[in-house]
Amino acid sequence: MKNKKLLIIAGLFALLALGAGTFAWFTSEDSVTNHFEGEIAGNDIQIVETFTPEEDWTPGEGVAKKVSVANVSEYDALIRVSFEEVFKKLRDNNEIYFDGTETYIWASGPNKGSELSSPPVVPKAMPSKSDYVSLGYKDVTANLSTEVKNITVANKEYRFKIYEKEVQAAGNKPSGEPIPEEYSYVAQWEASDSTKAKAYIGNTSGSIERNRTTQKLTLVNPAYLSMIDATYNEIKENWAEPNKLYNKPAVDEITYKAFADDLIQLGFTELTKEITKNKWYYNVADGHFYFVGKVLRGTQTPQLLDSVKLMEQADNSYSLLQFDLIVNANGIQNAQQSIKDSWKTDVSNPALYDKLVEFCDY
Repeated sequence: MKNKKLLIIAGLFALLALGAGTFAWFTSEDSVTNHFEGEIAGNDIQIVETFTPEEDWTPGEGVAKKVSVANVSEYDALIRVSFEEVFKKLRDNNEIYFDGTETYIWASGPNKGSELSSPPVVPKAMPSKSDYVSLGYKDVTANLSTEVKNITVANKEYRFKIYEKEVQAAGNKPSGEPIPEEYSYVAQWEASDSTKAKAYIGNTSGSIERNRTTQKLTLVNPAYLSMIDATYNEIKENWAEPNKLYNKPAVDEITYKAFADDLIQLGFTELTKEITKNKWYYNVADGHFYFVGKVLRGTQTPQLLDSVKLMEQADNSYSLLQFDLIVNANGIQNAQQSIKDSWKTDVSNPALYDKLVEFCDY
């Protein structure tokens, strides 16, 4: 083949620098971080992914991330996949109360109750997902006689809101003695874009005083907005980094621990420990998953990745963690020499090389 061609593309959410070489066969690469949909004209291979980013990942929850690779070229191909990870964990996950002025108080941790010596470096409001109206509460902010000023966090202004629900109606005891009505109160901070943040007004029944005649409400304690310092420690790992290949023992045949953290686990499908035709195989010698078969033009591989799970053992230190799994796919024309020159499995794993050669036309 006289024409030489190298196609390198990147997914919508990641632009990765890829080394370029010149070969006498066709090669193609694709990369995707988290969410990737639709077609990109000109790609010879394309990652096919079903994934909805999880914004409230909780321990024990598995998030579907279904990944396979399509061959949209004019030639039959051999395909392999590798991963990169970006794992971000809070340096300090202890909650902070902020009164909107210059006072920041530790709400948890070893310094609970004491003021911070300096403001949070990266202030982030603690999100509230409560819909109190749907729980039977009504907005009674207009009845609040205590002045509570708006609080701005990370350039977003929040307004204090308080909600009330009657938990006991007025009545009379058998003796005729009157029983006053009783109310339950909850509060949160709300921004104009409907973003909600947690509020703290005390945790005792006496935190709010209610005038039974005027229905006016008075806060006994200051109204705080809950926040954290969203400063992260970041870990980046590349399964195929030559000087630091992924080599953790598998949990089982189709479950692997994430490179960056053992409490994140990746669930696979169509993956075997033995080199098996039409299955995926992880080559520990180079950090890639190989599809052991020929991918005909216009078809796609079986699914490789199925889910990503944060394990039940994850404690509060995993609050607001961030985890990106970047999927890199690489395809070459099914030519014996291209395997040697591009993938070098003849050196790293001769048994895998011999099996892949069975699917070569050149």
